[in-house]
Amino acid sequence: MHMSVQIDTHPLFDQALSDLSERYPSLRQDILNSFYAYVSSETADLPETFGRDSIFNEPYLF
Repeated sequence: MHMSVQIDTHPLFDQALSDLSERYPSLRQDILNSFYAYVSSETADLPETFGRDSIFNEPYLF
């Protein structure tokens, strides 16, 4: 069951994507859509484009 989610972004999010916005006009919304789906699925649906969902304090050991 999907829960209700509201996404607010930090101003640096848009700043970080500003150089890419002309070449990839839908990138910002694509990232937000993926994040929304991920969070509303209660982290069950990890998008292929997302990385590790945990604290990164050392490289992952196999």
